[in-house]
Amino acid sequence: MSCRNNLAPRNLWVSCLLMLWVWIFSSYVYAQTNVVAKKYPPYPNVWDWMSSAKESARVLGVELRSDGDILITYDGKGTTFFSRQISPPTVSQKWVHGEATIHLKNGFIIQRTGALGGRSGGCYNRLDAVITQKDGSGKDRARKKLLYVYENPRRYVTKKECLDGPSFINRVDSVFADFIELEDRTLLFIDHEHGLIIRFDENFNTRSSLIGDRLFLIDEGEFFELLRRANYGSRENGNLNLQIQQDSLHKELLGMKGRNAK
Repeated sequence: MSCRNNLAPRNLWVSCLLMLWVWIFSSYVYAQTNVVAKKYPPYPNVWDWMSSAKESARVLGVELRSDGDILITYDGKGTTFFSRQISPPTVSQKWVHGEATIHLKNGFIIQRTGALGGRSGGCYNRLDAVITQKDGSGKDRARKKLLYVYENPRRYVTKKECLDGPSFINRVDSVFADFIELEDRTLLFIDHEHGLIIRFDENFNTRSSLIGDRLFLIDEGEFFELLRRANYGSRENGNLNLQIQQDSLHKELLGMKGRNAK
């Protein structure tokens, strides 16, 4: 005899209602015990992350976890950005690289222009990235270059067809950053190429100790002035020498580092 039988005795209906109540209560308890408590925000005083493998690592993906932390997956490993806990790398299809353009809640737009290897034929363009802050109408409010100084410079072999001049020691890159917006109006700048993440606010302020040491954020106009003073030739004249450019830019940035340390 089932609970749907209209001839069922009263005690059977009571038993069925009791079982239904137990099932509902058990489902509620299970759901509550499996809810992950949100830890962030507020966020701790954490403003950067760099892979222990340093310049040989790649940030493959980031994932916003249900507790508000960020899971970083790189080189088959996983760690969290804020709590610095070792974690299994994500197997989710929801992890992302970040976005080259994001629209902030205050109406501003943060955009990275340029793509690593964006010149045809894979020709040199490692200083081409620009990070722009725009207002809601799309008008530029600030244009910045985020520059990375190699601890261990690398040889860059040029191609004759690129007209990039002789091969050279690559000391400085621009960062082709992708972005993720957090809930406190700060952003993560993800540098896949060099294996690091920097947290900035919407006006490019940060407390990262890497800024002024390994990374330098300067106005685009100042960057072009540094290059102008280097006098490294041009493709048009057939005398381009990117080693002069690299050495000069590296020297200028080290000079900034020294002044920042005083």
